[in-house]
Amino acid sequence: MAVGIPLGPYRLIRRLAAGGMAEIFLARQEGPDGFERELVVKRILPHLAADPEFTRMFRDEAKLAARLSHPNIVHVYDFGAEADLDGVTLYLAMELVRGVDLRALILRARAANAREGIDGAIPPHHAAKIASYVCEALAHAHMLRIDGAPAGIVHRDVTPSNVLVSFDGAVKLADFGIAKAATTTERTAHGVVKGKHSYLSPEQARGEELDATSDLFNVGILLFESILGEALFPPNGTLSARKLSARGEIPGRERFRRMPEELARIATRALAARPEDRYEHALSLRGHLEHYLRTVDAATGTVEIGEFVRATCPEELFEDAIGPRAAGTVATRALTAEAGAGEPGGEPEADALASSGEGTSAIDADEALESALSMAKTMVQADAEPALAGRHTPAGEATPVLSPAPSAKRGRLAAAVALLVALAIGLFWIARASRVSDEASPTGEATVEGTPRLAAARRTGVVRVSTDPPGASVVLDDVTSGVTPFERELPLGAHRVEVSLAGFAPERELARLEEPGERVSLSFSLRALAASEDGLSDAGASRPASPHGEAGRGREAGSHRDARGGASARVARPAGATGTLRVTTTPWSNVYEGSRLLGQTPIQLELSVGRHALTFRAEARPPHRESVEIRAGEVTRLRLVL
Repeated sequence: MAVGIPLGPYRLIRRLAAGGMAEIFLARQEGPDGFERELVVKRILPHLAADPEFTRMFRDEAKLAARLSHPNIVHVYDFGAEADLDGVTLYLAMELVRGVDLRALILRARAANAREGIDGAIPPHHAAKIASYVCEALAHAHMLRIDGAPAGIVHRDVTPSNVLVSFDGAVKLADFGIAKAATTTERTAHGVVKGKHSYLSPEQARGEELDATSDLFNVGILLFESILGEALFPPNGTLSARKLSARGEIPGRERFRRMPEELARIATRALAARPEDRYEHALSLRGHLEHYLRTVDAATGTVEIGEFVRATCPEELFEDAIGPRAAGTVATRALTAEAGAGEPGGEPEADALASSGEGTSAIDADEALESALSMAKTMVQADAEPALAGRHTPAGEATPVLSPAPSAKRGRLAAAVALLVALAIGLFWIARASRVSDEASPTGEATVEGTPRLAAARRTGVVRVSTDPPGASVVLDDVTSGVTPFERELPLGAHRVEVSLAGFAPERELARLEEPGERVSLSFSLRALAASEDGLSDAGASRPASPHGEAGRGREAGSHRDARGGASARVARPAGATGTLRVTTTPWSNVYEGSRLLGQTPIQLELSVGRHALTFRAEARPPHRESVEIRAGEVTRLRLVL
C-alpha cells in the first residue's frame, strides 16, 4: 500500500502541525537506486491558497529563505507550486530537525526540576549557549547582502517556538514567515504590528520601523525564559503585554536576581527599552555570552546540549525512534499538564509560558474593543495628515503635500471610521463568544453569557448527501426531502437515506449520528441503467435493506439490486480489483474503516472496489463519517473540513 500523497517530487507522509498560515508535514523524497530523504514540507492552508496576501507572504518567505544558508538556520531545499482541483498549492520543502523546540524544552526542564524541588528550567550554561547559537543565525541574516547591498533582514518572530533543538544538540532558527528585508516589495504600514504580543520589542509593539536590534530584544527574552522557566511578560492578556513593552517596562525586574549575575546583566542590556542602549549587533551579544561561558566550569556545546535534550525529553526521543518526528510539534497541553501547578490561586508558571502569546488564545472583550478603536484613531490621523499645508524636513525646509478635496477626505474618513467601528463591534462579540463556559447550566444547557448554546444543547447532527451526477431526489426516513446536493440537521440516531434519478439505479444508505454536532456525509456514484434495465426501473422506488447490514447494502459478491429489490445480473469485476483514495482533512485526522486504523491524513490508500464507510477522528472534533465509492483503477479524491 502506497503511503502518503504526492506533492511535486515529494510524498506527504504525516501531518505534524498547523499554524495560522500553513500546515507542516513529514515528507519523503525518493529517487533512483533506492535514494530516499525525509524532510518537512510546509504547505499553505487550502482556504488561504486563493488569498493573494497570504500567497505573497508565502512567496516572500520562500525567496528570503533561499538566500539564507547557515548551520543555525533551518535549511530550505525547494519551493514549488502545483495545480490541483482547488487551484494552486504552494509549498516549501525544508530540513527535518528531529528534536523539540525551545518552548517544549523549557517546559520539560522546568517540570523535571520542580519534581526535584529545584528552581528554574534549563541550566544557565546550556541556555547561554543556545542563545549564542541563535545570535549566530541572526548575525548571518542581519548581514546578508543582496546584489551587493545590505538586505536589512529583521526576523521579527524570534520566540521559543521558532528555536529548534535537535536530539543531537543542533540549534536552528526557523520560520522567516514574517521576516522583512529592505528589498521586499511589501512594506508594513506604520502602526501595524506583526509578531506575538508577549515577544514584541518596544518599537515593534508601537508599530514602528524595526532594525536588527529588535531581534536582539527577543534574544534577551529567550535567555530569561530559558533559565527561569517563566514568561517575561504577562501572558493572560496579550494586549497588556504589548502595552508594557511599548512603554519600555519590564515587569518583575527583581526576578533577574535569580539568574547568574553576568547573564542577568547581559539579558538586561538586550532588553533595553531604547534600541541604541542594546548590543550593537548579534555578534556583540554572542561575544558577551561566550565570555560568560568561559568563566564557568560546566561544559556546553552541541554534544552536551544533545545529551541534555535526550535526557530531558525521553518521550519525544522514544516517539522519534518509532517514526521520525519534527521539532516544534510537541502539544502544549501535554507539556503544561506535566509541568504542574504554580502558586495556589495563581496561574501555573509553566502554563503561563505555554500560553504567552505562542498560539491561539481568547481575546479579552475590552482589549479587543480598545484595540479596534485605537486602529480607527491611527488610520483617521494618518488620513488627516495630507491636510497639512506642508511637511518639514529635519532641515526645516517645507515640502509641499498634495491635499485631496475636503469632500473626498470627509467621505474617505467617514468610510474608514464606519468600517473600523464595525470591526470593533465584531471583535467585541467574538471576544464575548470566546468566554463560553464548558460547564452545563442547571438546565443542562451550556451558556454564553446567559444565552443557551443551541448547537451543544440540542442532540443533533448534520447529514450531507451528494450524488454524481447531482440533482437526484432524496427520500429521508420515507419522506421526500429535496434534491442533491442536500444537507439537513437531524436528531441523533439512524436515518434512512434513499436517492433516485431517472435513468440511474437508485441507491440506499443508512446514516448514523452518534454524537452531538457530528457531521455525516454520504456520497453516491449513481450507475446508469442499460436500456433493458431502464424499462424495469422505477426511479422513485426504494429497495429493501441488505440482510448483511450496512456492509452489504445489496453489493455482496459484487452484485447490485434493481429498483424492485430483485438481484440483477452480476457485475463483472476482476478478482482483487482496487482503486486509489487520496484523502486530506482540515485539521488532520486518523482514518478508520470499522475498528481498523488505516492511517493519518493526508494519506493515499489502495482500497477494494465498492463502497467503504470511513470514520475520521480529529482531536477536539466529533467523529466524521464518510461513505466513499471506489472504482477499479480510478483515483478518488476526498478533501474534508471536519
